[in-house]
Amino acid sequence: MKKLFGFVLGAFSLGFAILFGLGLLEQLRSYDVPTKMCGLTAPSSLDPLLPGGDELEQRDAAASNAAGVVWSCQFRVDRENVLTAVVTQRTTDTTVAERYREFQPTYGFTGSETTLGGEPAVLGRNGSLVQVPCPGRGDDASLEVNVRYYAGGGDDAEEDERNVEAFSEDLIQLNSDEYGCQR
Repeated sequence: MKKLFGFVLGAFSLGFAILFGLGLLEQLRSYDVPTKMCGLTAPSSLDPLLPGGDELEQRDAAASNAAGVVWSCQFRVDRENVLTAVVTQRTTDTTVAERYREFQPTYGFTGSETTLGGEPAVLGRNGSLVQVPCPGRGDDASLEVNVRYYAGGGDDAEEDERNVEAFSEDLIQLNSDEYGCQR
């Protein structure tokens, strides 16, 4: 019996070591991916941005007096920031690229100018910044969609960037629909 117990314990330890070595234990989730994110329907593109862990929290990310913020959401897994998204009403007098260059440390990610969903943007593996025209809110109105991905930085920068891009595009569409912006 002792030999069987020793064998079982050894096999379990070996299996645990292999899973840990492959990083698979980090990927296990004890929480469900939400279907809502701070009042909006959560797109499927949220899933690959959420790491393994025991507890997922989401909350409004903006201060109650933050100027122009129309929607925000912060995700934390096991009390660590994972993802923050903030949508702010702006004017079209400056582009996202100009704001990004001027306030890059505030946005908190390194990216390159591009387009997302056909809109001017800055995109990197740890975040995005997109400007969506919103004439329904005024002649020169736009929404600025800012995503900050804190959990990025793994081995695959291209995958991180693809995941941020997909989530950002979905967030553009969700907020355009929610706030009556033309797309």
